[in-house]
Amino acid sequence: MELPKIDGRTKEDLIRYIKKYLSSYILEWRFDEENPDVGTALAFIWADMMSETIYRFNQVSEKNKSMFFRKIGAGLLPATPAKGYITFSLVNDQVDGVPVQRGEKAVADTGDGESLIFETENDLFVTPSKPDCLYLCNREQDLISRLFELNEGETEFPACALFDLQGVNMQEHAFYFSHPSVLDIRSEAWIFCEFQSESGRKFPEELLREFLKEENVRLEYYSEEGFLPFEEKKILSGQIGLKKGENQPAFALYEEDGMSSYWIRCMVKDVRPFDKFAILNMTLRSGGQQILPDAVNAGGVDQKIREFFPFGERPSLYDEVYFVSDEVFGKKGAGITLDFDLDFLKLPLEVQEYENEINWKAIMKRSAVKADVEYDISIAEVIWEYYNGGGFSRLFTNDQYAGVFGISEGTMSRRVMLHFQCPSDMEPVLVNSEASYCIRARVLKMNNLYKMKGNYISPLVSNPRLRYEYIQDTISPEFFFRGK
Repeated sequence: MELPKIDGRTKEDLIRYIKKYLSSYILEWRFDEENPDVGTALAFIWADMMSETIYRFNQVSEKNKSMFFRKIGAGLLPATPAKGYITFSLVNDQVDGVPVQRGEKAVADTGDGESLIFETENDLFVTPSKPDCLYLCNREQDLISRLFELNEGETEFPACALFDLQGVNMQEHAFYFSHPSVLDIRSEAWIFCEFQSESGRKFPEELLREFLKEENVRLEYYSEEGFLPFEEKKILSGQIGLKKGENQPAFALYEEDGMSSYWIRCMVKDVRPFDKFAILNMTLRSGGQQILPDAVNAGGVDQKIREFFPFGERPSLYDEVYFVSDEVFGKKGAGITLDFDLDFLKLPLEVQEYENEINWKAIMKRSAVKADVEYDISIAEVIWEYYNGGGFSRLFTNDQYAGVFGISEGTMSRRVMLHFQCPSDMEPVLVNSEASYCIRARVLKMNNLYKMKGNYISPLVSNPRLRYEYIQDTISPEFFFRGK
């Protein structure tokens, strides 16, 4: 802004002043600009000098202003090159495209006969392509809407209001969380998520209920068919429960930002109910029931899961059976139950050798006929083991469940249940050419193993089932981040 002048007189003003007041001082002097005498010349010299003095005097304000700005550090910005935008087009739509390298010269006409030279800042590729849709974004209203979209065969852009805020809001907010074992779910299971605020307390139930509103929030898990909604949702003891149904596809590995795991995502349209949604901590747990093993391997052969002889029809020492389930036995730290129906079949020895030979006669005394004693050959003790990455280790520290397959444990037909906590060091092991999580039972002792006459009392397992549930709610997601 230009400051007002202290003295606004010019050289012409000074000469007019001399003319006006000349007669008051020297009556005989005539001020003649056309034919100046010595006095007139002196008057012009004085007017020149005085006008220069007035000009310098008027610069005092500008000087003071400049000094003020220098004192507060508000100097002039350095010169910057001019910038602008250039539109490139092709001679026709039949040209595939032309590259324009960085530094290409472009000449602009200033309108006064001069030309300015500009250079392109980046490489670009000019194509005949045209935009086929237009979106509006409004941060204040958290809005993303489609203003128009060209249909197939259309080439002209339709008329539309550029800032129409009445369109359908396509904006969605998302956060993702994952875990490699807790969310490795293939059968029917419930997943429970607990959120804690900055004060360390659980989120209030009224806020958790916002997650159950289908019109605003979508809670989904990733499967081979993409992200799918859960079959059921509920709130239980300050936690959000999510159910993957029995007939729904299993969780599948998904890679997000270079992180491969099992994922759940939450998509929110209107974030206003979650303005105070700040997470300090989050825990996960899951639980499933009535899960069939992936496989049962006995004697190196995969068995029919519904019914099988765990140690063959004629068991022997060190025979072993593997119960395989990546879903269940991969849940490190979870409480696991294996239960099954157990029956016993009596199968005779394939080769019967008689200890007492009888000298048969037509008529014999009863005491001369001595029948050999038959023995029951049965399993006395097994050991339950798991693979820890270096070798097989005891699943139980004591002899618990060692006599599961023994006939002395009770009735010949019974339901057996084994409970244990999945070891934290359990690792997959090669079972029948495939690495899997499993537990195994191995025969350590047999009753009457070397008897030559009798019957095998062979255990028959049917309807095996697995279930798991995390005992403590202290497992945090492996990854948690906001997504797009």
